[in-house]
Amino acid sequence: MRKHLDALVPIAFLLVNTLGLAFIATQLQKDRHTLHVDRARFREQVAAADPLRFPFDLPLVSRDQVGRDIAWPEAGGPITFEPALEGRFVWGDFDTIEFRPARPLRSGSAWTARPSPRLRAWDGSPLDRDQSVAFATPPLAWTALLHDSTTPDGSVVLALRFSDAVSPDQITGRIEVKSPRGEHLAWQPVTHAADPEQRILVEAGDLDSVEVTLKPGIRGEGGPRGIAETRSLSVTLDRGLALTEIQASTSTWGHPEVSARFTRDLDPESLADRVTVEPLLRGVAGAPLPVRARASSNWVSLQGDFEHGAAYRVTFRPGLRSANGLNLAATVVRTFEVGDREPGIRFPSTNAYHFRDGALVLPIDTVNVPEVEVSVLRIYPNNLVHFRNAGKPHRWNSDEYSNLGRPLAHLTVRTRSPRNAVHQSRLDLRELLRDAGAPALTGATVVSVRDPQSYWSREAKLVVVTDLGLLVKRAPKETLVWVTSLSTTQPVADAEVTVYSRTNQRVFEGKTGPDGFVRFAAPATGAAAGEDPFLVVAASGEDLTYLPLSDGDLSDTGFDVGGQANLDQGYRAFAWPERGIYRPGETAHLSAVVREAGGATAGGFPVLFRVRKPDGSAFAELAATPSPQGIAHADVTVPEYAPTGVYTIAIVVPGHDDEIGATRIQVEDFLPNRMALTLEAPAGRLGPGAKVAIAARGAHLFGSPAVGRTVKAALVLADAPFAHADWPDFQFGDPTREFSSVRLPAGEIVLDDAGKGVFAVDLPAGLKPQSGLTLSVNATLLEVGGRGVTAWLSRPVDPAPYYATNRQILRAKRR
Repeated sequence: MRKHLDALVPIAFLLVNTLGLAFIATQLQKDRHTLHVDRARFREQVAAADPLRFPFDLPLVSRDQVGRDIAWPEAGGPITFEPALEGRFVWGDFDTIEFRPARPLRSGSAWTARPSPRLRAWDGSPLDRDQSVAFATPPLAWTALLHDSTTPDGSVVLALRFSDAVSPDQITGRIEVKSPRGEHLAWQPVTHAADPEQRILVEAGDLDSVEVTLKPGIRGEGGPRGIAETRSLSVTLDRGLALTEIQASTSTWGHPEVSARFTRDLDPESLADRVTVEPLLRGVAGAPLPVRARASSNWVSLQGDFEHGAAYRVTFRPGLRSANGLNLAATVVRTFEVGDREPGIRFPSTNAYHFRDGALVLPIDTVNVPEVEVSVLRIYPNNLVHFRNAGKPHRWNSDEYSNLGRPLAHLTVRTRSPRNAVHQSRLDLRELLRDAGAPALTGATVVSVRDPQSYWSREAKLVVVTDLGLLVKRAPKETLVWVTSLSTTQPVADAEVTVYSRTNQRVFEGKTGPDGFVRFAAPATGAAAGEDPFLVVAASGEDLTYLPLSDGDLSDTGFDVGGQANLDQGYRAFAWPERGIYRPGETAHLSAVVREAGGATAGGFPVLFRVRKPDGSAFAELAATPSPQGIAHADVTVPEYAPTGVYTIAIVVPGHDDEIGATRIQVEDFLPNRMALTLEAPAGRLGPGAKVAIAARGAHLFGSPAVGRTVKAALVLADAPFAHADWPDFQFGDPTREFSSVRLPAGEIVLDDAGKGVFAVDLPAGLKPQSGLTLSVNATLLEVGGRGVTAWLSRPVDPAPYYATNRQILRAKRR
């Protein structure tokens, strides 16, 4: 027995070891076939304009799927983001998911990405437990410190340049300015709005340099990731006239803009023949380029035929001087490059409706986009209201309206666009859809194009392909719809017409008659809000068109479109006097046109002209019978003793108190002026704290001075926007300030033997209006009986030596 047991021990030992090795192998095999994010290749910091790539350690798809959109059964896609991001997913590689954001990522922000638990490798291996990864865009950075300009009193304006727009309140309390010996210098903000370049005014005295220190905590407008460490930068202060920087900015569709910044406000007249720009080809200068140089404040704008992607050399020669007479000490030569145009796409035509049997060719402008992705989507008729409520087509992205219709095609088209040129291609929709095996276009369709490399650069255009012409007229009690054929101009009978409300409710339904018309009664009074007609859809067979009623609305801004509604019953009169004003003792000739409902001439019965005094009491009641044309006349004499003022005339039908028309006349006793008053003040703009002398001169109209007469004056300082002729598109000042008009004490003066007198006014300093001010003077010269003759005068006032704008400081010029 023991012998048998001794034989079983090695067997049992071998079995246990075999099972253990099998278990370990199973675990290793299991681990080896679990899907993980490849963190070694994953980028935790990304640029705002880059796509997001999520590499995995196992293949996800075959190589023929690379570049294609990912169809995912769940909302949110194979990876969800917190905070949420809009965009689309494509297979960036056989083992990589690429997310293309709908718009550039916010700067200074962080996100968490979580792969879906349903994600599988190509061989079916499941995703391992939590594979969340974090990523972020770069935090706010302080990129430069520049000497922007020098003020006449020796203070300097420094420019702090950041990688993102910064609000002025972010630097308040987090900035120190010191001299080379460590002395703290007083400063105040100049920029009053969020901007990547914040300017501060520093009382630098005669220092040659200053040091600026920024403390942690400053955040940009894009996101919360701000400056984390204390940093100091120094800048040399040039007390003469010096060039600080030259920069060239580009856009997609516009011309390059080249600007040079100096340390002083410039004399514009000194620019003539002192600026030369030459193109550089491999470092060799070519013939000078014709340019136009314009100076405004401490900036010089250079305008010329600058080419994108080219280098230039600019020369500023002595003779260029500042506004206060400082000359450029020596010739200054700088080089600059004009960058490439930003890639862009646009539809130059706004036409949305296309004839069904005509050419379906859409022009498209591109810049630095070698190929475009074209998507065609047919909108379902029952989704047209949702489609219109979504907004203008060029602002839509595919995710916003893809669930409103049926995709017809998605293809890539090469543009053959030359570099840095605005190139126009032609999209032949018939040919493209035929090649893609898609059905012919009809009805409402959205054609969208996008740049595969600039994922947020896209445009969408509404295209309605139809043979149906639609005319809609609305009246208070009915809506008239007329459907015709665009190819034959004949009415379309039996066309199905549906009128929808903004909430996608069917307000009316009907079919056109042989004449192509269909009429609908207006909604009942008191209908629920939102049920008014919003959109009309007409269909005939496979053909369909629609018309948003709001597109035909005309703006009544600036026009007097008030008035009375159409007359349903009773009478209406239009009354008028021969003239609007009369003296006491004169006779006023009154007339009225009387009409019945529908505009028919009213006659055969009298009407009453009821005249009331200025105090509302009855003055006269005159009866008149309209002529066959419906015109009635009446005369009313105003006695010489009658009170002056406005007399009202109401037209009524005898036996009824409701007026059917009204007019008014004014009775005044005219007395000519017997004296004249003139005011004079210093010309040009006035400064803070100025002493202003306002001279008054009174005279009798027959020539002699108004000796001993009293003149009373009222002076008011009120807000008045400051504008500069060289910068018409700029706004100056701080719109967040609250300022109330200030009344200045002026009192009254008595004119001397020459009929003259002076009001002495001290303008207050320290006022903080939104922008500039205006001083308004209203003076009255009193006659012996107390009757007054008035004169007015105004002058612009600058409350401070400088005005702030979001880009630069402009000195308020005195004239």
